[in-house]
Amino acid sequence: NILVVPYSNGQFFGLNYSNGLVLWTDSFLDLEKAETSNAFTDIDANPVITNNIVILASSLGKVMALDKRTGNRVWVKDINTTKTPLVHENSVFLIDNNKEIVNLDIKNGNFRWITKIDEELAKDFYNIWHAPVLINNKIVIVGGDKKILIMSPETGKIESVKKLPSLPASSPFVVDQKIYLMLRNGDIVTIE
Repeated sequence: NILVVPYSNGQFFGLNYSNGLVLWTDSFLDLEKAETSNAFTDIDANPVITNNIVILASSLGKVMALDKRTGNRVWVKDINTTKTPLVHENSVFLIDNNKEIVNLDIKNGNFRWITKIDEELAKDFYNIWHAPVLINNKIVIVGGDKKILIMSPETGKIESVKKLPSLPASSPFVVDQKIYLMLRNGDIVTIE
């Protein structure tokens, strides 16, 4: 059993779950490149683990897949995100800092599709989108100007846009088959 722990300096570790010993370590920071030596390398997104593959994302502009057992890199992509990726079957879904929703092949990191969020959905300073979640086989993303986006995971097409009563504070969550969302005004609402 391996626990993956990211640090605020851009490093991440594979630890033995039983005794805490370091099994492997890596970093988003590439000391060989001068332009990254003074970069902001924080890892805000949580690591996602599925089938011995670890998906990590950094504000430095990298998303990578690692073999959980060895820490060896499977692939690395130049994508800037601070949001936790969504992994479903053989796909990695994430929202980048350019307000694009991206679908990557988990095996090789190849792009399957990219969907740009329309600027009309995020007027003024409300251009904050939260991490994607999968609900009822649809990708759900909240943010922007009080919006919920419902998307097809296969095509990336935005199938519907719904209005929220207030700005969302986080991604939706499911309890007892009901979808809930915390709003910035402190309310928790259900989503139909």
